[in-house]
This record gives sequence, structure tokens and C-alpha cells, in this order.
Amino acid sequence: MYYYFFFKKKKHHKDFKAVVITFSFFTLVCSYLSVTGLIDILKARNGYAQSTSGICDIVKFDDVGGRFGSDAFYQIIVNDITVEADAKEFSFLKEGTYKCTIQYGENSHSLIDIQLN
Repeated sequence: MYYYFFFKKKKHHKDFKAVVITFSFFTLVCSYLSVTGLIDILKARNGYAQSTSGICDIVKFDDVGGRFGSDAFYQIIVNDITVEADAKEFSFLKEGTYKCTIQYGENSHSLIDIQLN
């Protein structure tokens, strides 16, 4: 029925099909990103976050700006796994190489917790 409504009925705008296809694509991408982020949050709340230990390389990126402002964040690399952390939330971190244990979201690769040894 939807197929008939969108593609068979005569529309006045020449780019109608392109708009519908583009909107559908972006809707699917946004839904995928939202669901994977939500899964990471639920796993972290229930104690099922991914965890790894090893030598951490911590690098701070200042003022990575965009159109709506700038944010600083940390990039932490442990055993070929790269995670990102908000600089405001993890303000105690310093750049360098440390032995650490991290917990992170499996899909979003965002840092949940870090313990420096």
C-alpha cells in the first residue's frame, strides 16, 4: 500500500522519489546509531561493558570545533582498541603512557570507566 502511495500516484514535484529515498536512508542510519548507543548504555548499566587492560596511550585533542562550538576529548589506545572520552567528564586524565584498565561501550567505543595502575 505504501509503495502505491509513494511511487504510483502522480506527484507534482520532480524530485519526490529522490527525497523519499534520501529521507529513508538517513532515517535508517540515525536509527542504527541510536540503537547501538542505547545497547551500550544498557550493557554498561547492567555491568556487561567490555573491559581490557594493558598499556594506555592517552592523547588529548583540544578544541576540535565544528559549526556549533568546540569540544575537547581524550583518545585512549589500549591493545589496538581506540576509545574516546569527554574531557569534561574525565578531567583527571593527563596525556602520557600508563598501565590501565578500561571499560568501554562495544559499539560506540566510548569510555565508561578507567583505572590507572
